[in-house]
Amino acid sequence: LSGGLFNTTYRVITDRHDVVLRMGPVHRELLLPYEHNLMAAEALTDRLCLENGIPASTVLHLDTSKTIVDRDFMVVDRIESLPLSDPSIPEECKENLLRECGKLVRKLHAITGFQFGRLAKIVIGQGFDTWYDAMTAEFQDVFSKADKYNLFDLHLQNRIFDFLAQHKDALNTLTEPHLAHCDLWAGNILVQKRENTYSLCAIIDGDRATFGDPALDLAPGWITTPGFLEGYGPTANDSIAAQRNRVYTLFFILQDAYIWKIEYGRDDIFEENLHRLEEMLE
Repeated sequence: LSGGLFNTTYRVITDRHDVVLRMGPVHRELLLPYEHNLMAAEALTDRLCLENGIPASTVLHLDTSKTIVDRDFMVVDRIESLPLSDPSIPEECKENLLRECGKLVRKLHAITGFQFGRLAKIVIGQGFDTWYDAMTAEFQDVFSKADKYNLFDLHLQNRIFDFLAQHKDALNTLTEPHLAHCDLWAGNILVQKRENTYSLCAIIDGDRATFGDPALDLAPGWITTPGFLEGYGPTANDSIAAQRNRVYTLFFILQDAYIWKIEYGRDDIFEENLHRLEEMLE
């Protein structure tokens, strides 16, 4: 199956089953620290969504032992659907679908946890007591991997940590961890077609989910169209929220710079993100 960049995904049909098999990446030495536990995080996110009335994948089997194959893998029920990114979906239908998505994401963001941080880290006991500590660890993880490839010089790293420290109080006004999907784009929103109508049927691939600030899903602007925001409802727009959003924007740029350069070999996108980092720090 196509559409994703991280896992390799297959549709498997037998005389009893029609399922999706998701295989983790082979070159794990390139991964960021939290990316080593994404399958377990996805299973937890799916369970939390289904328990709270948010349609998601039903996990049939998860194996992180690496004893059958030397990769994590999971099997989920196949959902007869199209991703919202599919070009066959008429443009005039998309805003209504995104409005429906906004309502579901609002429900997802209402789910709370006991610690801050990526679910991929929380499942192995590496959660955080404050949102500032969780975000600081995110930046540190990127730099710890990027140093091996000399991607970001020490001066840039120090400027980024100074930037983060300046926003510590704003980050720590968030005292209750809320679930954020952290990979909310059209390819992870599944849609069903019945005759000439389309309806949203699942939000999938929550492997990068985080307990922290729901604004993490809004900051990149991947799906925050007028229809989505109408369905989602009011959002914080005060100066504290604006400060936090600057941190999230900086982080997404930094993470993308590493991932596109090292995991996908795209020097052009790396250079674009490096330029954006410099612009933000100015």
